[in-house]
Amino acid sequence: CFEVYRHDPEDLNSLSQNSLNQVIVDKNTHLWVGTTQKGLNRGIPLTDGKGYRFEHYNVFGDNNKKNNIVNSLYEDSKGKIWVGNKSFQCFNDSGFTIKLIPADFLKTPLGNTEVYRITEDLHGNLWLASIHQTILFNPAKNISHLLYLDPYRKTTCYNSSLHVTDDKKHYVMGACGPYEIH
Repeated sequence: CFEVYRHDPEDLNSLSQNSLNQVIVDKNTHLWVGTTQKGLNRGIPLTDGKGYRFEHYNVFGDNNKKNNIVNSLYEDSKGKIWVGNKSFQCFNDSGFTIKLIPADFLKTPLGNTEVYRITEDLHGNLWLASIHQTILFNPAKNISHLLYLDPYRKTTCYNSSLHVTDDKKHYVMGACGPYEIH
């Protein structure tokens, strides 16, 4: 048996839209849903345990369609929910906190890029993949480092995947092949 969740304009507790990019379930059994234009939805389990009611969050606090895209969602080891799009944000119960990733990190000679993948290493650092960069972010110190995997082109090609293994190896997979970071 399964449940289907859809946007219903008559129900304020339904999803904000049906076109979705990302879904995760956090440690508190909240269902987080990132949409293609209507921001972030947090599903709160109903008291009878049958389904969710959804709270809606505009990713930038406004109704700007271009900025309300959610490309990636990630729950870190401390239970914080991270949202990647044209910026990088952390969600807490009082709303969003925009983390200060230097604007130059998300700009390339090919134009602005967006955060598409987020993962965490064993030290609590977050690894962010955009189309042309890999960014290492330390949330405890609020420090970012731009990693050039191809120092000649100052790009990492298209990053499609990030993976951190238990033996502390870091892999970035992209259009130019896999990279192992030591």
